[in-house]
Amino acid sequence: MGVSAGLIMALFHIPLNEITDADLRRLVASRARESEVVDYKLAWQMVSDSDRKEFAADASSFANKEGGDLVYGVREKDGAPVEVVGLDGFAQDKEQLRAEQVLASGVDPRLSGVAFHSVALASGRVVFIVRIPRATHGAHMVTAGGAFRFYTRHSAGKVLMSREQIANAMQQGASRSDLLLEFRNERIERVAAGDVGVTLWGRTAVVLHVLPVNEPPDLDLTKVFNVAKPLRPMGLHLTSYGHHMTADGLMVSSSLPDHTTLSYALLSRNGCVEAVFPDPTMEQYKRINPDYEPTVRRGLMSYFEVLPILGVAPPYQVGLGLVHVGGFTMHVPTPLFPPRHPPVTVRTSHLILPLTTVDGDTASMDAALRASFDRVWQACGHFRSPNFDEQGKWRQETGEL
Repeated sequence: MGVSAGLIMALFHIPLNEITDADLRRLVASRARESEVVDYKLAWQMVSDSDRKEFAADASSFANKEGGDLVYGVREKDGAPVEVVGLDGFAQDKEQLRAEQVLASGVDPRLSGVAFHSVALASGRVVFIVRIPRATHGAHMVTAGGAFRFYTRHSAGKVLMSREQIANAMQQGASRSDLLLEFRNERIERVAAGDVGVTLWGRTAVVLHVLPVNEPPDLDLTKVFNVAKPLRPMGLHLTSYGHHMTADGLMVSSSLPDHTTLSYALLSRNGCVEAVFPDPTMEQYKRINPDYEPTVRRGLMSYFEVLPILGVAPPYQVGLGLVHVGGFTMHVPTPLFPPRHPPVTVRTSHLILPLTTVDGDTASMDAALRASFDRVWQACGHFRSPNFDEQGKWRQETGEL
C-alpha cells in the first residue's frame, strides 16, 4: 500500500515530532484541504460538555476511518487552510491531560496510540496537533454527553456511520487481531523447532514479539540502517552485530566465531519484530534466570524507539514467551523470597504469555511486562516478579535493586 497524494498534501505521512512551522506553511501554500486525514481548527477549547463531545467525535471519526490529524491554530475557509495563526499561551501538558481524560471517558472502547505535538511558531504561539491512529479493534463509539454514536470521515468531515459500516469495522478489527495471533503462534512454533534460518546458541530461549496493531504502509527495510538508534538484538553485553536479508525479513544478529547465534532481532516485512535470546545456562541447570527481565525491558524500549521512525506507529501488541522450559524451576536470589520445598516446576514445555496492547509509552509497557513477568513467576509457585514494586514501578530505576 503506497502513500496517497492526499496524505502527502496533509501531514499524516510525516512523523509527528518532526512536523515543523515550514510544513504548516506548506499546507497553506498548497491549499491542502480538509480531508479524511486532516481537520483544521482555529481555536482549542475543552471547557464545556459540548467541547468535550465535539473532540471525542472528531477523534473517533479519524480512528474509525484511516487515522488522521486534528490541527489546532490554523484558520480555514471552505475547508482550505488560509493562515497559520497559532494558539496563544497554550499549556500543552495541561491541555493534553484534558484531552486524554476525554478520550478515556468519552470514547468506547478507549482509543490507543493517540499522540500530541506542539509546533512552535516565530510569533511565540504554537500549533497543537493531535494524531489519532486507525482503530485497532472494530469501531469506537462516542459516549461523551450521552451521545452513543459512531462517526467516520469523508472528504467533507465527520459523518455518522451506517449500520453496515459499523458491522464491517467490527469484522475488520477482529480479522486483524486474528492475523496477529496466527502470525505469532506460527513464529513461536518455528523458534521452538529451531527453524529460524540460523543456529541458535541453545534450545531454551526468551522470545519477544512486537506486532503493530494497525497494518503499516509498505515497509522499506533499508531504513533500518539510516536511523539514529538502529535495530539491535536483545542482550546487554552484545557489542557486535551482523545483518542479512532472509525470506522473512531483515535479521540483525550477534554470533560466535562458529556462526552460532547468541541473539537476533528480525524485522518482518509486515512491521513485526521478533527478538530471540537463547540461554543455554537456563537449559543446563533447568532454572529460569530472572535476569532475562531487564534484558527484555531494554530490548522492548529500543524497539519502541525504532519502529515509529520506520513508519510503524503504535499501538503494538506485545507478547513474551519462554520456549523449552518444561520442568524448570525459578532461580530465586535470596533473600527475595523464601525457598519453596519442594520447588515448583513449570508444567508445560513452553510458557507463552498472552498478547497485550501497548501504546508505546513506558507506563503501558511496564504494565504489560509486569503482568507477563508475574505469570512466569507464578508458573514456578511464586506470587510476582521482584523487579516491580507495589505501585508497578521498575525497581532498577528507583535504585531498589
